[in-house]
Amino acid sequence: FHFALLGLLVGMAAGGLFGWQGNRIVVAGEGICNVGQQYDEFTAGSRVTYEDLPRFCVSLVDFQASYLDSGQATAFRARMAYEVDGRGGERSVGVNNPLRMGEATVYLLGHGYAPVVRYTDRTGRTQTQAVPFLATDNFLTSTGVVAFPDANIGVVDTA
Repeated sequence: FHFALLGLLVGMAAGGLFGWQGNRIVVAGEGICNVGQQYDEFTAGSRVTYEDLPRFCVSLVDFQASYLDSGQATAFRARMAYEVDGRGGERSVGVNNPLRMGEATVYLLGHGYAPVVRYTDRTGRTQTQAVPFLATDNFLTSTGVVAFPDANIGVVDTA
């Protein structure tokens, strides 16, 4: 028992010094390379810098979810494309089936909605965005914000 406890403490200390973790919401068709600035949340051990991160890129090709009639989720699958050390491929990733790439592991942590919103400004220019909305309860009631910062640029209002 004592050796197991000591091993656990040493492992936790090593993870706190040399480990890192990043989270990112990715919409189908989007991807991320392992650069600290591309994460929504990033936590690094006290001895880890951005230069220490393993180099890889992943993108979400497709996401499938299955539900019961009650709305309860039964399965999640994501098809991920990846590239590491000049080699790449595609792989299916599930809740308990992560994508392992050397020193890094990519997990499927959640799911939600990313509605595709199309806006046409008064000049007739159209913009389209797929924006992730975050679930606020177990029924997937979601909230989000869609911004079109370039809307109506160059329009002179004479009113």
